[in-house]
Amino acid sequence: MSRRLLYLLALLPQFLFLGFLVAREEWNLAHGQPVLLDLGPYDRGDQLSVSVLNRTLAREPDWEPELQDAIFVLLEAGEPAHRAVAYSRHRPESGLYLEGRVRRVDEDELSVDVHLSHDFASIRAARGADPSRRLQLRVRVREDGSATIETLLVDGEPFKE
Repeated sequence: MSRRLLYLLALLPQFLFLGFLVAREEWNLAHGQPVLLDLGPYDRGDQLSVSVLNRTLAREPDWEPELQDAIFVLLEAGEPAHRAVAYSRHRPESGLYLEGRVRRVDEDELSVDVHLSHDFASIRAARGADPSRRLQLRVRVREDGSATIETLLVDGEPFKE
């Protein structure tokens, strides 16, 4: 076997995996349910306001979440954006939800990583020196709770650097 063929065989699984990741994101964008999420004024750019949850939203009040526990955040359409209405450790049988992991547990609230990657530099640039600007993410949510970001909105308009 030639050395060139060995290199190609070694690279093939990596290209297939990258292709799978791209295809999954494109599938989410094409088939996911559109959702608008607010980025709150307290966000540092690395978490979404929908992911800071009041502990009173628990569907199982006796459940004490721990770091890295799987969690499901149920969403409801609101004005002007969707909002979290409950969270659970069990996958909902119906409804719109985001799947995530518990990042921080406080007495009154939880911080949840809902697996939405975004460009922190763009969020900081969009907010700029004016903290009153309304930042939102338009995302597509699939039936399994995974989501893909479509665009960052600033005061209702797509952000352009």
